[in-house]
Amino acid sequence: MDEPLLRYLPGELRRIADVVGLEGAVRIAAVFGGNVIYVPALEELQRLARDESIRRQFRSGVIARTLAERFGLTERSIWRVLNRPVPRLKEELISLIENGSIPGATD
Repeated sequence: MDEPLLRYLPGELRRIADVVGLEGAVRIAAVFGGNVIYVPALEELQRLARDESIRRQFRSGVIARTLAERFGLTERSIWRVLNRPVPRLKEELISLIENGSIPGATD
């Protein structure tokens, strides 16, 4: 990153530029500048990906007890996931989350 330009950015925008680059930070400022936005924690995305995986496996014939063991949940929790109306995640997003392609996504 171009350090001389970076030092002119306000604090939060500088942090954003560290992650998405200067051009990305400027684009974010153009779209969201002056607004407070909520960015979900990565754990929330991981949970959504896990829940989608549970639903897919259940649809393919894996029983709830096996899913509970596989995911380290109770059978009751599996049924909650299966009965909860949740928007489906795009396969590309699930793949990014499950494969650790997102910085900070893996422990």
